[in-house]
Amino acid sequence: MSTDQPSAARRIDSRPIKFAITTVTATLYCAAFPLFVLGSLAVTSVIDLGFLPRYDAVLFLCLSFQIGMLLFRMETPREFATIFLFHAMGTALEMFKVNHGGWYYPEPAWFKVMGVPLYSGFMYASVGSFILACWKRLDLRLDGFPALAVVIPLVIATYANFFTNYWLWDMKPVLLLVAITLFFPTRMRGTLGGVKIQIRLPFVFLTLGPVVWCAENIGTWLGSWEYPRQAGGWVAVPPDKLLSWTVLVMVSFLVVALIRKDSIRRKTTGSP
Repeated sequence: MSTDQPSAARRIDSRPIKFAITTVTATLYCAAFPLFVLGSLAVTSVIDLGFLPRYDAVLFLCLSFQIGMLLFRMETPREFATIFLFHAMGTALEMFKVNHGGWYYPEPAWFKVMGVPLYSGFMYASVGSFILACWKRLDLRLDGFPALAVVIPLVIATYANFFTNYWLWDMKPVLLLVAITLFFPTRMRGTLGGVKIQIRLPFVFLTLGPVVWCAENIGTWLGSWEYPRQAGGWVAVPPDKLLSWTVLVMVSFLVVALIRKDSIRRKTTGSP
């Protein structure tokens, strides 16, 4: 009997390995700006920049990155404008939270308004950047998306709750529960490495929220901003912030979905 050909039982199916490599590569590509922001915070925490305040250095680096993405056509003008929409939303939230004792920025900066360095808005913009990049690279679409007349008030109410929870009941748990119920029938579909993928939309929110919470822990560990409980030394960001970041990721995703309305299908189609 010939033993030249390996038996079928011995053959290794390389497709899962190739798909894993494709997944990691695509994730790193989509996360280029978030990783750049974290890298900038890390580098500036250990390098003496002389006369240039650290926060302003990070601001200039983030601006340069985004302008470069636009000039080299890695972002469209609409995507570029969306990034700065997220920057504005994030900066407004930062100004409010910092001035209500939520956290603070201990270092000086030239471009600091109401105690908030302007680089901080790019931390929120980086979340939007990741979602936008995934949308384009994976050719995402949403099937079974609820009516915009329901989604838009939910987005507004959720963002507003980050401000109103100082005087009114914190509605984040209720809003997240409503969103999970509302979007559970919605499937996010796309293509990754030639493989068609799909996932129920709430699982996207519940997966990305903890990732952003981990990134916040890295940011505070680098001394980029501090919570009052970290004044005596770094401690982990409390787990209750997981809810805040999950809800904020939800808002960010839905803002992108509203901008990319061409990818929304109101009625669920068949399997991809």
